[in-house]
Amino acid sequence: SAAWKRRVKSLPYEGNPWINLDGKPSRKHSLFWVGTLDVQASSVSKISLQLDSEEFPIFVTMELVDWRNERWVWRGLVPDASQPLELRLEQFRSPRDDRQYWYRNILVTAESQDGRRVPIVVTNTRIE
Repeated sequence: SAAWKRRVKSLPYEGNPWINLDGKPSRKHSLFWVGTLDVQASSVSKISLQLDSEEFPIFVTMELVDWRNERWVWRGLVPDASQPLELRLEQFRSPRDDRQYWYRNILVTAESQDGRRVPIVVTNTRIE
């Protein structure tokens, strides 16, 4: 609903397509962020986004959900908010060997080093 209204319609994309756990666009911290990709924007090769948190370093998990509902996962340590997080499709752990696939959602969450969920803000996104 809200994610679909803010969906990325074509690539390359620059903007802020994210909605939070409450299903709303926001610049406030949230435990969960989702962005939606239209079919014309579903062939992703690179994602860059700015993260902010009241706590660093954090472990960020980004998932690409494909049209089969399979998840392509990246998880890594983000030391601070000084640089955007830039990921190429090859960095995601994939559920199968095929790397050319259509994606429909991007999910972003974070945890502290001791495993607690950490609220974050996701902004300034570029998707290619």
